[in-house]
Amino acid sequence: MEFFLFVGIVVFLILLNVKQKNHVDHHLKNQRALPPSKQPLSIRRPIKT
Repeated sequence: MEFFLFVGIVVFLILLNVKQKNHVDHHLKNQRALPPSKQPLSIRRPIKT
């Protein structure tokens, strides 16, 4: 049971990471001239779509 719970969490985190990464890539394409200091904030901030 614990094994399946662990696998579920890992899969969930991977999917969340991929979704977030795609959003960040799209965001960076839209704002190419964004200073590096502002990039981590946009990555960390939860996105509401």
